[in-house]
Amino acid sequence: SSDLSATAALVTLAQPLARRLPGPRRFAQAFSVVTVAQMGTALPSIIVFHTVPALGVPANLLALPAAALVMLTGLPTGLLVGIFAAVLPNWATHALMLPTMWGCRWVLDVARLATAWTPSGGWVVWVWCAQGIVLAMLLEVRRRALRRAILSG
Repeated sequence: SSDLSATAALVTLAQPLARRLPGPRRFAQAFSVVTVAQMGTALPSIIVFHTVPALGVPANLLALPAAALVMLTGLPTGLLVGIFAAVLPNWATHALMLPTMWGCRWVLDVARLATAWTPSGGWVVWVWCAQGIVLAMLLEVRRRALRRAILSG
């Protein structure tokens, strides 16, 4: 299943890739997680849907902060609002859930845009090649920086 393959990719590849990427560690970690998750789900996606989302990595990078907000705050807030809905005015329950609704809306809008802008046919291959080149360039920048640091002592 794609869940199993994505989890296996995350467990085995995310940290090694993040260590090799240049730039701020938070970005390197986020980039590595969405990249290896996409790699891990590629084969099941090809088998089931006959394609791999060409804009999955950039879309997931854009959606990640909002998805994290929704997961961390949305579940407990929703639970509390559900428990106290009978005693809270409607405007208060709505106000308490606004950050979660905004986060969900952001993720939905990113998904819609990525779907609308996804190329078709042979262009998918070119988009994946371009993303692969960007990843290779990032890895090369990091490799050169490490080499300079080692040689300079």
